[in-house]
Amino acid sequence: MNTTVQRCQGYLGRLGNRVLNILFRPRAVWQDIASDRDSVWDIYIKYLLLLAAIGPVCEFFGNFIAKTGHTILSSFLASLLAYLVQLFMVYMCAWVVEKLAWLYGGSVSRINSFRLAAFSMVPVFLGGVLSLALPYRYLNFIFILYSLFIFRNGLGQLTDIPEAKQNDYTLMALATMLLFGVLTWIVINGARFLVVLGIIKLIQ
Repeated sequence: MNTTVQRCQGYLGRLGNRVLNILFRPRAVWQDIASDRDSVWDIYIKYLLLLAAIGPVCEFFGNFIAKTGHTILSSFLASLLAYLVQLFMVYMCAWVVEKLAWLYGGSVSRINSFRLAAFSMVPVFLGGVLSLALPYRYLNFIFILYSLFIFRNGLGQLTDIPEAKQNDYTLMALATMLLFGVLTWIVINGARFLVVLGIIKLIQ
């Protein structure tokens, strides 16, 4: 029992320290991240599985706080889908980061592209708390801007893209990721509609 508690405390401690460093030491933290030996799977396990759950869980409860009329089942399934899609989106964003690098005269390894995508999205994941108050969740753009700032700071540490081209690269990567984000929004909300429609048919 004590061993389990200690492991949980150690896990939450490492997670908390990494999140705080990303938020308040966005330039220096990339040096620590670059020296990590974590694999893509390790980053998912140690960080993303919990952080990516913040938004979907808050939205699940936010639906009831706002009395949106969604059933428990439809809200749960929609939140679960949003969670899984977010985890997949991190990998897709990492793929974009890796493949776009050569267009700007540089390169980035698979693991470093994943580090950039995963850790720069920490503010976006934390911004999911706004889903508890649904009218304010659209303020997430503030967290997106800070994620962009963090991403830009990581380029010099984790890629060999020339400094003169890093701003252009950042904007292109952002545009591509936003496109993926729009597609994700369409998939999640379309699936939610189908779930609600299916439940209504079952009731009838």
